[in-house]
Amino acid sequence: MRRAATTLSVVCLVQAVLAIDSTGTDVAIPDLSRDLDANVSGIYWVKCAYALGIMATVPIYGALGGRFGRKRWFLTGLAIFTIGSALSALSNDLSTLIAARALQGAGGGALLALGLSLLATAFSGRALVRATGIWAIAGSVGFCLGPIVAGIIVQSEGWQWIFWVNVPLCLVAGVVGAVAIREGHDSPENVLDPLGQLILGATLALIVLLTSGLTMVVTEDDRRIIGMCLVGLIALLLAVMLLRSRNRARPGQVLPGTLMQGPFLVALIVGLVANFALITSLYYQSQLVQETRGFDPVEAGLLYAPLAIAVAVSGLSVGRVVQRLGYRLTISAGLVTAACGATVIAVVAAGASTAWLLVGNFLIGAGAGAAIPANSAVGLGVPARSAAAAASTMLAVGRQLGTTVGLTMVVGVAVVATDSAWANFASRLPADTQSSAIEAVRVGHLAEVAEVGGPLAATAAARSFELGVMWAYLATALALLVTAAYTLRGLRGVDARLEVADEPSCEPS
Repeated sequence: MRRAATTLSVVCLVQAVLAIDSTGTDVAIPDLSRDLDANVSGIYWVKCAYALGIMATVPIYGALGGRFGRKRWFLTGLAIFTIGSALSALSNDLSTLIAARALQGAGGGALLALGLSLLATAFSGRALVRATGIWAIAGSVGFCLGPIVAGIIVQSEGWQWIFWVNVPLCLVAGVVGAVAIREGHDSPENVLDPLGQLILGATLALIVLLTSGLTMVVTEDDRRIIGMCLVGLIALLLAVMLLRSRNRARPGQVLPGTLMQGPFLVALIVGLVANFALITSLYYQSQLVQETRGFDPVEAGLLYAPLAIAVAVSGLSVGRVVQRLGYRLTISAGLVTAACGATVIAVVAAGASTAWLLVGNFLIGAGAGAAIPANSAVGLGVPARSAAAAASTMLAVGRQLGTTVGLTMVVGVAVVATDSAWANFASRLPADTQSSAIEAVRVGHLAEVAEVGGPLAATAAARSFELGVMWAYLATALALLVTAAYTLRGLRGVDARLEVADEPSCEPS
């Protein structure tokens, strides 16, 4: 049991580091964008490059971990993530930062692909539900600490130190993990095909690039981007054809067909949407309160405390909730609760008191804290334990696809809504300032708008940006509600399949 507890501690520490890195970057966006002179597309790519690195490598790490050892490749990814963090801290221009973030993602792919599989090696039954609940709590603590730590660092040392924080934490996790974690492999029939996973990774990377291109079509007035998107679409179609051909030649080893159906498919989609909802709540909220409500980075970070508290409470009690309501109702109720939270934040963006953000964040945290651990337990519990790496890999792919596609969707919705609201005032500005003004409005830089259009322009810009954020949160709430309905239908009978007694860890102490 001690080794199982240590494995859980290492995986949770790494999960917290990933959350701190993500939310810390979000809080630093206003200062980072000014320091590196980044427009909305540049800010988006700081996030997207990280997701691109993850999406391209998650399937590959899943295959390598299943064949050659989950622990070995988890620690390899941790080393790459640490190096990427250091290079991000040393970046002095936007292009270098984007490249370093991509390297971070290339290491983070292993942490996401194999972290849950390490828990599935060490725990089973209700113990696995509790372990995934603690794993979710670790993420929530990271989500809470990230904004607060980032706010303090940005005000005192600069945004670069956000990435330096990762380095000592990753070194501790690496040393402890190398000693304590037991190695695990998938059974031969469940080992994924490395070449097939390489093709799958390339396909997923093309999806990220294409969705990013579609976002840039909305945010950039450049027809060349449309041509690039068409080239990307052709490349994506070719990659899909190649992927299907490889999957026919090696059925079940490229896309694990035994997993991609029934309850596991539902768990995959739920993970996608739930992760997308969390990313949305973090991405725009910090900009909203700092740029239009006058909060400093520390104050903005403290607003996330109710989210972390709610996830912690839900994570600690999710085992009992599942025992009483079952997986299906627990996940659905969690998604609906998170949708209510997103709606509350949309109302705040529409002009309600900032205090309501505390309520919205608490509801999102309570919903996510119930839905994500229960959903992860379904995703890991439905397949055989010998397919843990493959299952963990596909769940990680779903979560990251939710991050990229979801972020693309909400950025697109926010930009279109912002532009539409701003168009009524933009015609009053001199023609030579309209282009720079719209870029500032899209990221909420009100001082820059005031310089070219005066106080009235800044007021109109704030209102336009707030309306964009409002529609982004309403789109998030709608996605959560639709997924909750899909869960109620798709997980019928899953509780009977997962009805097992509470078992001790399968790992010797």
